Amino acid sequence: MNNGIRVKLFGSVLAAAAALAFTSEARAADGEWGLHNANILSGKNLMAYGEAGWPGVSLGAQYGLSDKIDIGGRFAFLYGGFYHPSFVAPGMELNAVIRIGILKGPKYSLFAHVDPGIKFATFSGPAFGISAPFGAEFGIHFTPEATLQLGLEVPFYLNLTGGAIFVNIPPMAGPGFEYHIGDNIALGLNTRFGATIGAGGVTGGRGAGFSGAGFGFVTQAYFAYKIF
Repeated sequence: MNNGIRVKLFGSVLAAAAALAFTSEARAADGEWGLHNANILSGKNLMAYGEAGWPGVSLGAQYGLSDKIDIGGRFAFLYGGFYHPSFVAPGMELNAVIRIGILKGPKYSLFAHVDPGIKFATFSGPAFGISAPFGAEFGIHFTPEATLQLGLEVPFYLNLTGGAIFVNIPPMAGPGFEYHIGDNIALGLNTRFGATIGAGGVTGGRGAGFSGAGFGFVTQAYFAYKIF
């Protein structure tokens, strides 16, 4: 084999190695976004998503302001506004969604979020007030596409109508799994389990009060699409 052939072969091997490295890096970067895989969006990325299960069905979108924060909004039609399976009634919720990236790496990720908004826990009454869910999600990335997620959520709600001022505080935690199909599509399952705690009183000077706790949970399948 003459020197010219050796140089060409060596160049071809280097080009193939560079292409493989670039492809692997691109695939890793493609996994660095998601809905419940503990990765926020990078700057100027836009994601739309839908969730369905208990306690309702929701649609939303997120936009990356930077590599550390993304913002968006979510609308939900609810049939389990207090997260307890024995209380089924139609309602709705509208929230802003602010996600703050704390850790973002090839193996582990972490973000915190707060979602201020308004909520009809039920249209009957009605029970209407301020919602301010907050929490965090930690992701373990088995591959750039597959993530096991562990999350903590506190969907805080302050009711202001229906003759009673009360709070509903459901601290819940649980796992989820997200898988990316190609560069722009993610599918997953998100779960949370815990207590739903209520405390408050009746308005109008009657002096009555109440408090109680029960089992609460979230179980939702979801679809997310990164538009750009």
